[in-house]
Amino acid sequence: YIVKCCFNQRTEKDSSILMTLPSLPYDPVIMDTSVDVWAFGCMLYTLCSGGKSLFPVNIRTGHLTSYKEIANWTKPQAEAIIFDTIDDHLAQDLLLHMLSPHEDRKELSMETVMTHPFFVQPKKDSKMSEITEQIIEKRQG
Repeated sequence: YIVKCCFNQRTEKDSSILMTLPSLPYDPVIMDTSVDVWAFGCMLYTLCSGGKSLFPVNIRTGHLTSYKEIANWTKPQAEAIIFDTIDDHLAQDLLLHMLSPHEDRKELSMETVMTHPFFVQPKKDSKMSEITEQIIEKRQG
């Protein structure tokens, strides 16, 4: 597990530190490659959206304003945000897979991501692959 927490509380009597950590706003997720896929998806979203952040951030610090949105992330939320901000149909398809909730992307590997038609563009003067055509038709649908 990876958890970042900066918290301490001093007691008034003797100035000693009493470590009472607040509960996490989400269930811990065991670290696996799907977490790397999610992180790469967040970075790719920022690049494909012209620099927009996937989640609201504090302009001064650059930190997330709330972890609740991440903890309660759903596929319909991902679809709404991705379809609203990303025009490229191949990028939409890839990001919908990468940014789906943890349960839905457990089996997604970086090898699969890197062989997606978004990354594997056809060579000049060659026809689009059938998979690429299907993705574009589905997104234009």
